[in-house]
Amino acid sequence: GLDVDKRGKTILFMTLDNVRFRLPVRPGDILKMRVRTLKVRGDIYKFRGEASIHPTAVVDPAAELASTVEIGPYCLVGPNVTLHDGVSLVSHATVAGVTVVGAETVVGPFSSIGGPPQHLAHKGEETRLVIGERNSIREHVTMNTGTVLGGGVTTVGSDGLYMVGSHVAHDCVVGDKVTFANNATLAGHVTVGDFVFMGGLCAVHQFSRIGRYAFVGGGAIVTRDIIPF
Repeated sequence: GLDVDKRGKTILFMTLDNVRFRLPVRPGDILKMRVRTLKVRGDIYKFRGEASIHPTAVVDPAAELASTVEIGPYCLVGPNVTLHDGVSLVSHATVAGVTVVGAETVVGPFSSIGGPPQHLAHKGEETRLVIGERNSIREHVTMNTGTVLGGGVTTVGSDGLYMVGSHVAHDCVVGDKVTFANNATLAGHVTVGDFVFMGGLCAVHQFSRIGRYAFVGGGAIVTRDIIPF
């Protein structure tokens, strides 16, 4: 490894010897390397290691990816996507639209993040989805961008757990440290406070508000606001 005083600095590769790729390497591809130090001379290091880049992930060259992002097999990343440090797309995940995914968020297989809003008035305008940090987004989760009528942005907080099949619709505002159990569903324009627990198979009507620390039981149909606690 690097000396302590070298950590956090940018490392530039001068050459890569005896390296072969099975398929052409294109801009936007992710190169993961595990190396060990063989020799140090001043600020020049010689490493030995193995490099791998999964040939089935499709990443648009215009996407903005932090250096520590991990993208697994068969993932798709669109041109207007920003993935911050430590984001992991496990496999078969799609991140599209104008979408920002915060640091250390993990997106599970077959999730669709940043797709267009499911709204008849949407005519293809550029709207956004902003996701906070350290979220666990499990399999088959869907989160859509906003609509012009709703302000143009869907906002998801940090430290949330979104279990299998849960859905965050257009223009929702979801707080921090929430839990969405399997198939919990928000319609458009819903506001969810911090620490809310959404039980499995529950559904929330559009424009509803759910207060902080509220607990929505499994299978509940919510058509009115819920007070905090």
